[in-house]
This record gives sequence, structure tokens and C-alpha cells, in this order.
Amino acid sequence: EVSKGDSHAGSKAAKLVWMSDKKKLLTTGYSQMAERQMRIYDEEDVANVVLTEKIDDSGGCFFPHYDPDTGLLFLAGRGDKNTRVYEFSEDCAKAYFLTVFQGSGDPTRALAWLPKRACDIKGCELARLFRFTKTHCHPIAFICPRKAETFQEDIYPDTLAGLPACTADEWVNGNKDMPKI
Repeated sequence: EVSKGDSHAGSKAAKLVWMSDKKKLLTTGYSQMAERQMRIYDEEDVANVVLTEKIDDSGGCFFPHYDPDTGLLFLAGRGDKNTRVYEFSEDCAKAYFLTVFQGSGDPTRALAWLPKRACDIKGCELARLFRFTKTHCHPIAFICPRKAETFQEDIYPDTLAGLPACTADEWVNGNKDMPKI
């Protein structure tokens, strides 16, 4: 069944990510007054807007990256130099701003995220972003401040293995195997 709901009121581009662990959809877009904002919708009923939050008045389009293992949202945008990090209440009715990475030099032209399995677990690296500018590629590590140099089970829960749970034929025939972790 199709569910319908209102999107951002602005005319500029919007982006969408699925918050699989919370059963929500998160969008970034613009208000009617051209303010950048994020919205969270219930995945079962997108008419139910759980959260609308203004971010700033900048003109660049956000490219949201959500990590369902840690529950962190990373917001970086073309034309920006900053990357913001948020987490959410259990019901997603409240967003908590955690930190911002403030880049220098030229504005961002493109972004790419390193796969989680390539992060430095001994250094407590949660994510790594590659920020491309006109002349450089800047690797940006997001690190949980810890003194320990061993595996930190609480910040590295089981994650998707990147392997298919079944073949395409099995899926077409109704296989409902859970993803491999």
C-alpha cells in the first residue's frame, strides 16, 4: 500500500535515507524560506512527520549519511566545508547535535564514505569521509574519544557483512533470509 505525505516546502533538491534500525525515513531539504532542514517520517505512514528541524540558511544541498549501527547522522553538503553529526532519541522526536567538523580551504565538490569494515577500530574510528575539493581529497576521520587501544564492543556492534543473504532466484521465490552480519 502506498503512503503519501508532505515533503519539504522549498523548491531545491531533497535527499532521503532510511533509518532501518528506527523504522523511520530521514530527509534533508529546504523550507519555503530556503532554510536547510531535516525531517523524519514514520516509515509506515509518511504523513506522520515525527521531527522537523532547521539546520541553517546555507544554499548547498546536504548529502545525509546515516549509520544504523551507531545511530549517528552525518550531514555534509556540496559547497560546504563543515560536516555535522547528530544522534536521535529512541522515538526520533528529538535530534541531538553532537559535533561539527570544520574544514578549511576550498568548498566541497563531492563526498564519499569509506566502508565501515575499513575503519581503524583500534583508534576508535566510527566513520571516515573523503571530502573532495577543486584540488584535493581530504580524508576526515570521526573518532570516539577513548584511551583504550583494544576493540570497543559498545561502539562496534555487529554490522552488515556486505554479502547477499540469498540469490536473486531465491528472493523471487519468497526467501526471507535475514542479512548476514
